Amino acid sequence: ITSVGPSAIWTMLKISFGGNTGSVLRWTPEQDGFIQISNSEGSAPNGVAATPDGRSIYVAEWGARKVVRLRFEKPGPRVRRELPIKGSPHNLTCTP
Repeated sequence: ITSVGPSAIWTMLKISFGGNTGSVLRWTPEQDGFIQISNSEGSAPNGVAATPDGRSIYVAEWGARKVVRLRFEKPGPRVRRELPIKGSPHNLTCTP
């Protein structure tokens, strides 16, 4: 039997109330590692899909029950649009 610690309990409480628990990270060889994508914080973000042109990404926010689009227009904060959905989204795929 394994125990669940206070940190895991706190995270699950935050998720159940839609609180931010993570963000989307990006990796490029030029930056030699991961960087956080601005304006990507969310409640249990667990699925990411990029558009074929690379100008937008979609993020499934399981805890907040929504899908978020982050548009890459210029340097700086990403343009964010949110779509509430019924249920909790899990993983994403872009298709025609």
